[in-house]
Amino acid sequence: MPEREWWIAAVQLSDSFHQAVSALAEELNAGVVAWRPDDGATLPAGAGVLVIMAGGAESAGLDLLAELGPGDGPRYLVGALPDHRIAAAAVRRGAEDYFVLPADLGLLRRALEREAREARQRVEAGRFADLERKANGFDSILGRSPILRQSLGQAARVATHHEAESAAAQAIRHAEVVDDVALRALTVTGRAELRVQQGEIAFAYQELDRAGRLAREAGDPLGGAEVMRVRALAALKEENYERAAAEAEAARAIALEHHSALLAAECSAAAALAYRRSGDVRRADEHLTGARAGLRELGAVKLVERLEEEWAEP
Repeated sequence: MPEREWWIAAVQLSDSFHQAVSALAEELNAGVVAWRPDDGATLPAGAGVLVIMAGGAESAGLDLLAELGPGDGPRYLVGALPDHRIAAAAVRRGAEDYFVLPADLGLLRRALEREAREARQRVEAGRFADLERKANGFDSILGRSPILRQSLGQAARVATHHEAESAAAQAIRHAEVVDDVALRALTVTGRAELRVQQGEIAFAYQELDRAGRLAREAGDPLGGAEVMRVRALAALKEENYERAAAEAEAARAIALEHHSALLAAECSAAAALAYRRSGDVRRADEHLTGARAGLRELGAVKLVERLEEEWAEP
């Protein structure tokens, strides 16, 4: 790569917005390097941020975020559909934010400006850490200590959780800045789902109570259904399978009424797990079939794979 202050890795899922992102990068003295996800989950050397350009291919962008899983740098999804459900789904799958161009061009510029500052700070911190490690012979110590390696691995997972918390908080702040109550409900729901994943169930329910109030204030039934879906996930964690099934079924009914195929499929998946764990094989199979069909119809291949992995777990 030629000398640049920092780099943006770009995944081009559609022909939209390449020129706009390239122009922003030029303004910020950043280079843009094309990246194919099958090159591996690690960003190219020197790239501090990933931008997924998915105008007209937003579902593929969400699918890619789900496929990538936790990463080592911030990710932004750029699309053309002004749908707060896409924004919430993107945050749930690890994105820092979802920008709709051209309306959000200024917001995207400010986000990349912030990433430019942080990228420079990370480079300087990395150089300092490298010098410290070499000075103290840390590499040789680490190589001889499996226990230390395990401890550092645990610390890395904690750091990933902190990054996810930071992304969720940032999304909530963005929703507050733009004064969109429905978006606030969905971003708070996204943070609640993160807490469920981390096993912080009591905190998750507090977030869900808040999200439910916001969804009602916004008059957003699908936002309310998202809250119910995450309540189902929390109940699954608590092994309260009857409650999990009831929440998932109710959320699915709302999703179907309002023609949200993705939400309906996700609710079917949650219901399938609840019925399976409660021993109701017939209902579990019905909902599993519905979830698979819904996700495949949407082309969400990686979400289907994730569902199959969850189903294979005892």
